[in-house]
Amino acid sequence: MGMDAGDLLFCIAQTGELLKKQFFHNAGENLQEVAGKLQELLLRFSQEYQGKDEETRDILQASMDTIGAVIGAMENQDYILCADLLETELYPIVELILQSLEEPESPVPDGGAARDYRLERARSGDLTIKTKGDPGFYLHSRGNPRREARVWIDGILELGKEAYVVFGIGLGYHVEAIYEKVAGRSRIEVYETDREMIRLAYEYGRMKKINGESVKAVHDRDGRLFAEALSGRDVQIIIHYPSIKKIEDRNIRASFEKFFISDSTVKETKDLMFMNYKSNTALCRHNADEILSEIEGKKVIIAAAGPSLDKNVHLLKRENRDFIIIAVGTVFGKLVRMGIIPDYVAFMDAQERTFRQMEEVLPFNLSVPIIVESTACWRFIKYYKGPSYIAYQKGYGPAEKAAEEKKAALFETGGTVTSLAFDVAIKGKADTIIVIGMDLAYTGGVTHARGTMDHKTAETAEEVEVPGYYGGTVRTKIIFNMYREWMEDRIARTNPAAENGPSITFVNATEGGAYINGMKHEELAKWI
Repeated sequence: MGMDAGDLLFCIAQTGELLKKQFFHNAGENLQEVAGKLQELLLRFSQEYQGKDEETRDILQASMDTIGAVIGAMENQDYILCADLLETELYPIVELILQSLEEPESPVPDGGAARDYRLERARSGDLTIKTKGDPGFYLHSRGNPRREARVWIDGILELGKEAYVVFGIGLGYHVEAIYEKVAGRSRIEVYETDREMIRLAYEYGRMKKINGESVKAVHDRDGRLFAEALSGRDVQIIIHYPSIKKIEDRNIRASFEKFFISDSTVKETKDLMFMNYKSNTALCRHNADEILSEIEGKKVIIAAAGPSLDKNVHLLKRENRDFIIIAVGTVFGKLVRMGIIPDYVAFMDAQERTFRQMEEVLPFNLSVPIIVESTACWRFIKYYKGPSYIAYQKGYGPAEKAAEEKKAALFETGGTVTSLAFDVAIKGKADTIIVIGMDLAYTGGVTHARGTMDHKTAETAEEVEVPGYYGGTVRTKIIFNMYREWMEDRIARTNPAAENGPSITFVNATEGGAYINGMKHEELAKWI
């Protein structure tokens, strides 16, 4: 039986993972393979180091004792002990043996004089790869790249898809992990912007082991072929993030960064969103479109949570106001403490921690209607005593189906709760929509307005320049720029060029942060 340096370590790690998942039959079959591979390794080790020193004899004895303990634990059905022995005792011993057997006449290949990359030997014996430059970064693990890829793919792969569309080839470890799961039953299409990286994946990586009719790698210089591959088929998108980082063209890299943010957000919260959806739809009997008639023809002020909210939010405090306030959940408590009771409050985040936005106002027993996206934290509807309205969002399958069945409105949400409030005001046919606190940048070096749960000094590195509210440019995060672009697109679709003029007047009265096309940029005092 042939064995490259990484096979045994990979097999040991995989067996431990199967035991932890309680897949005992598969683990037992894997353990037989581990025993066979270990026997080969120990035979080679003993032949090479026979009689040389006491340390060698100790290593051999420890190996035999450990595999004996592993087999004994397996026979005793003590699967927890078995997994622990594999991970904490056998794996380090085998790693030590493999390192001692490394052949000096078999150095790390130079990658055929690769211009931008450097191949290195991982601790598992497999090759990994790093970009050249200062400081450079790794595309795969320095420890065990096969195990790293397997853990990643096991955690995200959705079986039964027509095709798996992968961006970023690396050395192909993640492609191999997908192939092991679907093995010819589905197509695997790998798109890569760098032709040199494809060459390295086939010459030195795992692609040469899985190359077949169901797997293809495509050189895609600007990402257009990748985008075309996503339409009209039942596919799963898999993005290898380090492959985005190495794209030299700034605009192409930014496009993939935006796509990755959207895709990873859905993957990370998918289960939580569904559980929230099931709870919210069971708890709430009213749809958000029931309140739209209350907005029609009115002036609506959307109070977002950006740092500049502190500049003018006090102007909202007046007895006989001629405008409607839709606040985002983050500022609900701040407004109440200031004596400003909004007309509606919008909630969108799925995470449990965001219920803190409401906890401080619960003792007031307010009757302010709340607008809750269908996948938002279930506690908002469960514990709030005032009226609740569920907003079914476009782009979420279960919500779209429910809206169709109930003949309810579908709301567009551009990734932030302010977008939900914005779309409610648009669908309600407001006469004027004014936003405050919509910085879409870290104005003054802080993240949110004072007195909100997320107010803190901005620590995340800024990434892009965008037009500023007062001219010039401001630095902001890619995700904030995505929100800005969404709002600009939503405004353009709401107010297309026409002789009759705009149907809704949009005003950015944030008085700081980013400039938003399609809006008037004027002080709040002028409009109230």
